[in-house]
Amino acid sequence: MRLLNLEQVAEVLNKAEKTVYAYLETGMLDCGFKIGHEWRVDERDLWGWIERQKQANGVVKAAR
Repeated sequence: MRLLNLEQVAEVLNKAEKTVYAYLETGMLDCGFKIGHEWRVDERDLWGWIERQKQANGVVKAAR
């Protein structure tokens, strides 16, 4: 398990850290948790969340 911090999650999602923070605080990004006062996200859970978002928005995987 690799835990990502807010900056790393923002980099993966290509979003501002403030945006990712808001996603976590509101529950839109539902795979995060706090250690102390800092958010952490398991990298595998983040990729699962991304896949669920793609499916919910009608994005299909490219054929290989």
